Amino acid sequence: MGYDGFDWADGDEIFEEAGPKSGGTQAYGALVELAQQQGRSAREMLAERGTTGYQCPLRLEDGAVEETPRFHDAEVAQATGGERGTFKTETGKAVFALGDWNDVVDRHESLAPRDGEVWVINRRDSRTWSGMIEDRRIGFRIEQMPENVIEIDPADAQESGVVDGDRVRIVGSRGAFTAVAEITDRLQPGVACAYFNYLGQVETAANNVVSETTDPINGMFSFKLGRGRIEKV
Repeated sequence: MGYDGFDWADGDEIFEEAGPKSGGTQAYGALVELAQQQGRSAREMLAERGTTGYQCPLRLEDGAVEETPRFHDAEVAQATGGERGTFKTETGKAVFALGDWNDVVDRHESLAPRDGEVWVINRRDSRTWSGMIEDRRIGFRIEQMPENVIEIDPADAQESGVVDGDRVRIVGSRGAFTAVAEITDRLQPGVACAYFNYLGQVETAANNVVSETTDPINGMFSFKLGRGRIEKV
């Protein structure tokens, strides 16, 4: 498929070679083994299951693929008298806590942008892997994304005197980071979005402008939600 050692004819060959090497909750080697015994394509057998697919990990027992029942499976629960297929609750069903917006109003207001600031959310990017800890050593990865990028709504860009391609600095209450502006209407006015931890370097990390205090209810930091002022460098 373009490189030495990557000489599979198609995706089917990749799927079948990976099967015996798969493991844990994603183990599907049994499907490949059975398909080969029957002289069929494992992908073809998978396609026959439509959107249901197979519940991994899989086992091969008595010439058939044995799936792992889902933990929350009503049919399994009924067949086993509730010993399997249920949650360990009084009803056997999952319990979802209903949150009250009033519990987080103060927290939300404490995080909200002040005059001249915008919300700064952050994300991952298909051009990189995770925090780029490995990517920064790989030339072609850096070429795909040579600098951090922050998406800015046209109205916010105009107010900040920024045009597409400008290098900007996002200044928050506890830190700042630099990025290249990408003007787009994908966001609402008052919201900007950057890659979360470009190159793993302090000066380009969008996490610099998130709050350093934890949520009073769940004890978590707001790693994806910050605020800052957009300044042209």
